[in-house]
Amino acid sequence: MATLNEFISDREENHRIPETPVERVMLLAKELALGVHKGYWQRRLSTGTFVFIFSNDLKLFLEKRWGGEDEFEEHLERLYGHGYLEEDWSRTSNTRYEKLSHDAFALLSEAPPYNVFISYTREESSAFALLLVTKLQQYGIQSFCDMSLVPGEDWHPELEKQIKKCEHFIVLIGEETRKSGPTLKEVTWAIENHKIVIPIWHNNFELNADQWEGVDERIANAIQRKHAVIVQKESAAGYNSAIVELLTNRFGITP
Repeated sequence: MATLNEFISDREENHRIPETPVERVMLLAKELALGVHKGYWQRRLSTGTFVFIFSNDLKLFLEKRWGGEDEFEEHLERLYGHGYLEEDWSRTSNTRYEKLSHDAFALLSEAPPYNVFISYTREESSAFALLLVTKLQQYGIQSFCDMSLVPGEDWHPELEKQIKKCEHFIVLIGEETRKSGPTLKEVTWAIENHKIVIPIWHNNFELNADQWEGVDERIANAIQRKHAVIVQKESAAGYNSAIVELLTNRFGITP
């Protein structure tokens, strides 16, 4: 299991905090529930009738991800108002607890309203791309994949438009990707438009500096190992395992 710091880093890199209050409180509730699911803290988030007392791990999460305990208290009213928090009193100690509700945990199984662009090299990754589209659709994630587009006069403008519309950009990386001008161009557009780039390495790909010499340094940085989902084995089980990791760690969905 990922450490708490790795969990926080992943949320910061791959899940922007929305600006609208409703979306913010929904994401906060979902991340709190996800932390319980992963074993970082308990469902009872705090205790204390007059002063909130948090576990050390939860304090660290709130500090690094949500601006600390003071800012969290500003979200309390919304968390209660949307039904994500509820009071839980201990009769023996007459102590009030702040506890995540069932509605908060229900967010883990809800499909997020993500728009995803899937970039791939036709000669190497078409089958994997088709499988990925199918799996994402099963969980209600909208995705764009250029299966039906034929390179031509209107090809580039349409792809660039779709990338600008998406929130997450998934690129399937194999040994042939370096030779694919269109795929590298799509990654460049995603970087220039500040999209969340999620590389998936497959076909035993390794990022060899010598082989990628001359390729835009921004692309090499975007697809490096620390950000990547890696297919450990070129098999149905290997692909499925990578997709489960993608859904769980990048989209907060537990298949």
